[in-house]
Amino acid sequence: MNAFPFALLLLGTFAFTAVAQQGPFPSPSPVWKSHYNILVEQPLSDADADGVPEWEEGAFGTSPLDPLSVPALILQPGAPPTLSWPSVKGARVQPESSATLASWQAHGPPLTGNGTSINIPLPTDGSARYFRLRSMPLLDADGDGLNTLEEALLGTSDAPEGSGSVTVAAGSEHTLALKTDGSLWAWGKNRSGQLGDGTTVNKSSPIRIGSDNNWKAVTAGRSHTLALKTDGSLWAWGGNNAGQLGDGPGINKTSPVRIGSTSDWKAVTAGDLHTLALKTDGSLWSWGYNFYGHLGDGTTSPRTSPVRIGSAIDWNQVTAGSDYSFALKTDGSLWAWGCNEFGQLGDGTTRARISPIRIGSTTDWKEVTAGSDHSVALKLDGSLWAWGNNFEGQLGDGTTGPKYSPVRIDPATDWKEVTAGYFHTFALKTDGSLWAWGSNGYGQLGDGWTIQIPGGNSWGGPP
Repeated sequence: MNAFPFALLLLGTFAFTAVAQQGPFPSPSPVWKSHYNILVEQPLSDADADGVPEWEEGAFGTSPLDPLSVPALILQPGAPPTLSWPSVKGARVQPESSATLASWQAHGPPLTGNGTSINIPLPTDGSARYFRLRSMPLLDADGDGLNTLEEALLGTSDAPEGSGSVTVAAGSEHTLALKTDGSLWAWGKNRSGQLGDGTTVNKSSPIRIGSDNNWKAVTAGRSHTLALKTDGSLWAWGGNNAGQLGDGPGINKTSPVRIGSTSDWKAVTAGDLHTLALKTDGSLWSWGYNFYGHLGDGTTSPRTSPVRIGSAIDWNQVTAGSDYSFALKTDGSLWAWGCNEFGQLGDGTTRARISPIRIGSTTDWKEVTAGSDHSVALKLDGSLWAWGNNFEGQLGDGTTGPKYSPVRIDPATDWKEVTAGYFHTFALKTDGSLWAWGSNGYGQLGDGWTIQIPGGNSWGGPP
């Protein structure tokens, strides 16, 4: 997406300068066309011909009749030391300062809006007379044709979901993969039928599951598997001793069976013996084992079919640990419930929770992942956080002591993706480097050693 004017809603004196025309916005992406079933595309209205359509102007608070560029704040003597930016979730801006308006220098790193007011320190050393927030090109981390603003407006995630690549899901002792052609493959242990090939015979190499080419997402638990198709239908197979498939209790399934008749499922995640899912209307559902309240329905009773959790319709992401659960809302807040023996919920206690509770008060969470009893998450600024059990160093903070609230793991802000195993953790940085830490008795970190690593270690060498 191209750069565009951005208005500062501030009291004070402003000086306005012009910028070069950046060209028109692209037409609606193929994903937008598909989402809204657009058959005939109409040109987007742009009254001031500044390259920003009216719907974008409204989202960012700029004027549809004002073609001028980013307003610059004149820094008066005795002015407040900070600027409050009423950010729009998904927007990106670069703070800049200038002494003469002739050249601008970056004043700190780019910022990503989270929907709240963000305080930005202003230059106070006398070297600058002007200050502005210049809009930055918006990102499309998952390559689905929707940038961060569009994802925020739709209530969807910009986290990579395997678009254009193979998507892999690992269970306790079985693995599944989706290819780019939409076919589904599986291998590993199959005692409960968790591979979905109609048998209970283990497979030591990938086998194709059925002939369909419309699989969209897949998730694996201890001995059960669930998957979504592109039509929004939900399918499950494998172990069902706790009702974790969602089609009734007790009976394992060796081939995919459809769960219900609706076609409005958006995301699904499998824990050890429980399952969580989101619908396209933003509602949250769960089923399966519930001894620790990890279904979040306010009880500890098992559920053999999907039950709705509360009445909220702003759930955005969901992830299941072994016997606890996490979810993110569209406002960037983090919620947790279930077993909390090692502080894995992050609420500062070791008390189990049978309903979702909010973790902290910030609204800048981007992604969260749950392991056996430790949790790892990313914030919008690229920082890495972890909490819970740490006996094997799986939190990566250089210690082996448990943490009952989120703690930041090193000062870096270039973390891109993270995933938690049973007692170890993997993460990717934006430069493409792979890092691992935690339990390594079987070489699961992939660094050529079999020793525990209590802090982040780049894959390929000892700590």
